[in-house]
Amino acid sequence: MTVAGDTSPESPPEPFVVGDPGRAYREVNGGKPFSCVSVPDTVCDAFDFSGWHVRAASVRGLAHRHYSTARQDHYEVGFCPDADRLVAVVCDGVGSLDHSHIAASVVSRKLLRQTLDTTATPVTADEWTPMFERAAGAVRKVRWNRFGQNESLMATTATIAVVEGVSRPGPWTFTLCGLGDSSIWSRVGGLTPAWRLLAGGKDASNDALISSNRTRSVPDGPMILTVEQATVEPGATVVVCSDGVGDLLDDEVGNRLALEWADPPRAVNFAAQVGVGRMTFTDDRTAVALWTP
Repeated sequence: MTVAGDTSPESPPEPFVVGDPGRAYREVNGGKPFSCVSVPDTVCDAFDFSGWHVRAASVRGLAHRHYSTARQDHYEVGFCPDADRLVAVVCDGVGSLDHSHIAASVVSRKLLRQTLDTTATPVTADEWTPMFERAAGAVRKVRWNRFGQNESLMATTATIAVVEGVSRPGPWTFTLCGLGDSSIWSRVGGLTPAWRLLAGGKDASNDALISSNRTRSVPDGPMILTVEQATVEPGATVVVCSDGVGDLLDDEVGNRLALEWADPPRAVNFAAQVGVGRMTFTDDRTAVALWTP
C-alpha cells in the first residue's frame, strides 16, 4: 500500500479518461473568471494517520465550466481524537438553483461540526434528524441574511459517513446517513462490478419520495433520512461521493477506478481520477475515499 512520502512512480494526473471522453471533455475550457468571490474550480486533500488513508476531491463539472458558473459540490473531512471518530461529508448542490454552492458549503460544515462536537459516545440513530434540521436552519439563516428572502434560492443533498474507534483493530462499523442521491460504496477486489453500494444512490432517494419528483434536499425538502450501518473489514476502500461519481461506478469507469484506487494515490492524481473524462458525464464530481488499515 502506498504511504505518505512514498516516491514510487505514478502516472501524470491529467488527462485521465476511460473510453471515449466525448467532445465536451476535449473542447470545454475553464470559462471566464467569476465576477464575485466564489468557490475554487477544483479542491483536493490527503490525510494519512493510524494506518488510515483518506483522499478527497471536488471537481467542477464540464457543464458549469461551459457556462462559467460555480462548482456546487462540497466535501468536509474531520477527526475527533476524544471520540476516536472519523467523519466524511459530501454535499451536492441542486443544480437548478443558482446559489446551491452556498447551501452545500453551509450544510457540510454544519454536519461535520455537529458530528465532531457530539459526546464521546457513538452517534445514535435519533440524533441524525435534529442534526440535519439544524443544518437546514443554518441554510435558511444564511439565505435570509444574504438575500433578504426565504424563497428557495439554494438547496443541497447531503451524505455523511461516520467511523467510530478508528484507532482500534478492525473490523469497523460505518454509520451512513443521507438525504438525496449521493451514495457510499465499498470496493470489491477482483470482481465485476468492482463496487458494492452500501447506502444512498438514486434508487434510495426515489424510494423515499412516495409521490413526488423532488430531490430530497436541505433546507426545504422532506426530511426523510436514510440511515444504515455497514461492517468494513481491514484493507477495504470505502467511497462517499456525489452522483457525479456514483453514476460512473457501475460500468468500465468503475472498474478502472477500482484499479487506480487499490492503493491511495497522491491527492492531485485522485482529483484527476474523480474528474475522469467520460462522454455525456458533465456534472460536478466529488468523492471522499477511505482506505482502512
